[in-house]
Amino acid sequence: MTVDLRQQVTVLEAACHCLLLRPDDVPVREALARTIAASELSAASDDRAFVRSLVDEAQAHADSLAFRLEGTGYDCLCISAAAAMLCQTLALLKLQLSVVGQVDGAPTRHEFGLRP
Repeated sequence: MTVDLRQQVTVLEAACHCLLLRPDDVPVREALARTIAASELSAASDDRAFVRSLVDEAQAHADSLAFRLEGTGYDCLCISAAAAMLCQTLALLKLQLSVVGQVDGAPTRHEFGLRP
């Protein structure tokens, strides 16, 4: 089953926001670690280069955050900083995906009744 990239970004972003609000909460940390493990951020081959690079950056931040969540000795500040970087990248990616969706889904001249 393939999950839409926009849905994955939204779920990861929500989990990151929960962690930023409660960085000491162990169940929130565990939930985010599970969410990262379950996510498969990948851009389609026909996506624009900027989208592909944002997906790669988001995956790198997610991997880094997962490492910190699973490791020992990382304080809340370090984990919050990694979560904030992931949130920022996901927000940029979500914005870019909405812009690409608007451009790709824009009505053509023919749909407006205009000649090409």
